Amino acid sequence: MKKTLGPVILAISLGSMLGGCVLVPGSGQSSGEQILTSSSRVERLSADALFPFGRGDVGDIRPSGLRDIAQIAAQLRASPFAHVEVLGYTDRLGSGSANLALSQRRANAVREVFIQQGVSAEKIRAKGLGSRDPVVQCDNADADALVRCLQPNRRVEIVTYVRDDSRWRQ
Repeated sequence: MKKTLGPVILAISLGSMLGGCVLVPGSGQSSGEQILTSSSRVERLSADALFPFGRGDVGDIRPSGLRDIAQIAAQLRASPFAHVEVLGYTDRLGSGSANLALSQRRANAVREVFIQQGVSAEKIRAKGLGSRDPVVQCDNADADALVRCLQPNRRVEIVTYVRDDSRWRQ
């Protein structure tokens, strides 16, 4: 029987402001929270820290976002891992199809930077998930307050697996 240590889910939320928002249970959004599960580590980057609002291409990545991605890439190059999933998310504002496309562009952009930083392309999968799996729920009537409240939902998660599983082989 093989005994495995669970992964540490490390939630990094850059510049998130949660005023007027309700955290979704189990979202891992509280600062510094670490959750042990099976064989992966998740790093959560704020899409607002990576990209201007509504943008998602490699050329749109902010300099501070490039530094954050480069640091994660260095960690990946320095440690053994089976594969990485880059998951892009949006908030619920806008159409479902536009959000799905934006989240995919953001995931692809982060994947591309990883490759530029020397992480093996064959080990990285990028997937846009649109507004699925929200971190917060907001009911603000004011448009600006709603955009601020929904900020934690706009994110890119980097899931690093220490071994391959059946989802990767599909």
